[in-house]
Amino acid sequence: MDNEKYNEKTLAELMEELITGRGLNIDKLAELTNIPKRYLSALCQNDVKSLPAGPYVRGYLNKIAAVTGVEPTGLYAAYKKLGFKTSGKEDALPSNRFAIQKPANRWIIAGALGLLLIIGVSLKIKDVLGIPTINVNLPETDLIVQAPTAIIEGKIDPRDSLQLNGEPIYPDSTGAFSEEVPLEQGINTFEFKIKRFLGRETKIERRIIYEIGEEIQGNETVE
Repeated sequence: MDNEKYNEKTLAELMEELITGRGLNIDKLAELTNIPKRYLSALCQNDVKSLPAGPYVRGYLNKIAAVTGVEPTGLYAAYKKLGFKTSGKEDALPSNRFAIQKPANRWIIAGALGLLLIIGVSLKIKDVLGIPTINVNLPETDLIVQAPTAIIEGKIDPRDSLQLNGEPIYPDSTGAFSEEVPLEQGINTFEFKIKRFLGRETKIERRIIYEIGEEIQGNETVE
C-alpha cells in the first residue's frame, strides 16, 4: 500500500480495509481484541464523540494493529486528524485497559480465599481451644433416691475427654455415655470434668441423696 495514499485515508477507511481485507467483522474483531463493539463501530464511522478518552483509544488502536498485523502509527495518525484533544505526553494509559482488571480480579480471588482460610482456622481453633460442655440426666438440685445404685447418663462432644470423680469415662462415637454407680447412704457427690484438647476444662457437680425407704426399715428386727 502506498504510504502517501495510506496517510490520506480516514480512520474509518483504514478500519474498513483492515476488517474486510482480513475476512473479519465487528463481532469477530471485538472477540479478538476485547474492545466493546460500540467503540469499534465508532472507529469505523469516524464518530469521535462516541469514543472514550484519547489514551483508551490509543490502546484500542494498538490492539487492532496487533491483531491485524499492521503498524499502529497510521491508525493513530488518522485518529488524530479527527481533531481529538489530549493533555500531552502524560495523557497515556496501558494499551489494554482490560489487563488492568486482571490483578484486581486476582486480589479479589486471593481475598476470598484468605477469608475462607480465616473462617476455617477460626472454626478449627474453636474445636481445639473452645470451652467444653456436658449434658447429664441429674438435676442441679439434689436428687433423692431410695435405691443403692443409680444410672448416670449424658452426652459430651465426642472430641472431648470426660472424668467422673477422677475416673475416665469413655463415651461412644456420638459422645453419649451411661454409667451405673453405687450409692452410699446419705449424700453422694459426683464431679464431672470435661477437657478439650489444648482448651479449657469444665467442671460441674451433681449430688444424689440415698435414703433407705420406710418399707426396708420396717423389716428390720427390733430386740
